[in-house]
Amino acid sequence: MSGRLVRIVIGLVALALLDTALWYAAEMQMRASWRNTLAQAAVDGWHVTSGEAHAEGWPTAARLRVDGLEMSRDDGRILAGGIGFGAQSLLLDLPFTLPLRLTIRPQGAQHLRVGLLPDSALSEGDLVLRTALDGGFANLATENMVWSVQPAPLALGHLVAELHQNRGAHPTQGSLVATLDGLDISVLAQRFGLQGLIAHAGLDIGLQDGIVTLRDFAITWGKLAVNGNATMHADAAGQPAGEGKVVITGADEMLAELAAAGRITPQNAQTATLILRMLQRTGQDGRSVVELPLSVRDRAVTVAQFPVARLPPMNLPQGIIP
Repeated sequence: MSGRLVRIVIGLVALALLDTALWYAAEMQMRASWRNTLAQAAVDGWHVTSGEAHAEGWPTAARLRVDGLEMSRDDGRILAGGIGFGAQSLLLDLPFTLPLRLTIRPQGAQHLRVGLLPDSALSEGDLVLRTALDGGFANLATENMVWSVQPAPLALGHLVAELHQNRGAHPTQGSLVATLDGLDISVLAQRFGLQGLIAHAGLDIGLQDGIVTLRDFAITWGKLAVNGNATMHADAAGQPAGEGKVVITGADEMLAELAAAGRITPQNAQTATLILRMLQRTGQDGRSVVELPLSVRDRAVTVAQFPVARLPPMNLPQGIIP
């Protein structure tokens, strides 16, 4: 065997040993991080149980597969009625590529419980969370998820949400951008005699010095389109407060559809249309456009100075709206 070949073999062996050492160190760190996560979740009020954790992924990634994950929180601090999620397994994957991104992916049979809605199955679509190890970046993406909650199952075609956050002592700064396509609410729509689905929804949120700026949101459903913006902060009582505007396009067309389906009386439709005509203008495409001011004060939500809802008391997370 030539000297050059010997050097190549020695180099490959050294590289394999280095990779194995890196994999072992990363795998041990992932186990420790998982244990710390469970401990912190318990401190924060979550009840989390899981089965055995299996090391995988050598030589290209540190990977931990956790069996039988169940997590829930029922103290009402996040949502009345609590929240819960479970998966047959949870995959934690850290590929040895730059930049380092931890991927979290539930696998197998899954279920979700939100608020007072019943615990219902989630289809085995694709749900992936990627995050930077320093916590300053997170990306959530789903494909073809179906939540079989009754009486109106929700089918989610495509969702992408990305969070960038820089944390210092103060203030919290960052941004959240989310887009949603193909949220099928046809079952719910049929209850109102309508057909269609939300074709698109988008959010662009900025976090700066304790102020949450909803730079833009847009929702389309059939002939109805809603978009707008708002600036929110926490008041002296720690409750959300702020102002914004909502722009509604096609409201008169939606009223006509509701009346034709018999969901509202022709008289009510006519009254609502007359009110809209006093507020509306004609857009560039010739459709009706209504622009309404939105305000939140003392948990009261008003639209065009008319009270429309009262928010329940909220326990806002630290660092989101300080």
